[in-house]
Amino acid sequence: MRAEWKTPDARFVLVWYEADGVEQPLALRLDLDKRVFLDDISVKDVHVIRAVKAHVSDVIRQVATYRQARARQAVAVAAGVV
Repeated sequence: MRAEWKTPDARFVLVWYEADGVEQPLALRLDLDKRVFLDDISVKDVHVIRAVKAHVSDVIRQVATYRQARARQAVAVAAGVV
């Protein structure tokens, strides 16, 4: 599974996932504010669906960590530290 977003402040993240070892052709849109997928997972395998949903908090945590680091850097630049 991998996730990507177009801009650092994007509200949505694209989550790419695999089923039977093959990355699916369409990503799922994850709403970071609501913390839910906006799309249905197109596979019938319950284990794949559970695995993808289990990683939602990991994706949100990684985005939050990135945004916090970016905010700290902006503050340091504004203060003339960097």
